[in-house]
Amino acid sequence: MVVYRFEDSRAGECVARHLNGYRGILQVDGYAAYNKLVRSDRGNDGVTLAGCWSHSRRKFYELHVAESSKVATETVERMAKLWQVEETVRGQSPDARVAVRQQTSAAIVTELFALWQQTLPRISGKSSSPRRSATPSRVAPSSSASWPTAASSSTPTSSSEQSGPRP
Repeated sequence: MVVYRFEDSRAGECVARHLNGYRGILQVDGYAAYNKLVRSDRGNDGVTLAGCWSHSRRKFYELHVAESSKVATETVERMAKLWQVEETVRGQSPDARVAVRQQTSAAIVTELFALWQQTLPRISGKSSSPRRSATPSRVAPSSSASWPTAASSSTPTSSSEQSGPRP
């Protein structure tokens, strides 16, 4: 379900009020106020955050275009495979889309997380890398055990909402 609710403010209190009592996966754009909905020990407290692939991709894409990071280029290339999967399932039944995502997309996501866990910790937090703005924690749900499920049931954002053209 998609919900839009207007507020005059982006204050964390608004997020907490609107989502009070919510249970399930919440796809978010990285806005820090959503983090307050999840326990600090990252235990499942009813809300599981799942970040937006396009928001995460943005910084990697900028570095890829600037040819300043091999990790960024590899990330963008691997993420492109997710959008290719979505193109193949567009128009199919929800069950068919989920089946393909579980079979294909989950493996791609696993590869991405392995790449990030191997390479991003070695990059200085002060560098111009995507480490701080496009890390696995920005994409993965708050429980590491649940991110493959979220990846296999969610959809990458459409090409019109991505930053820049698809590779």
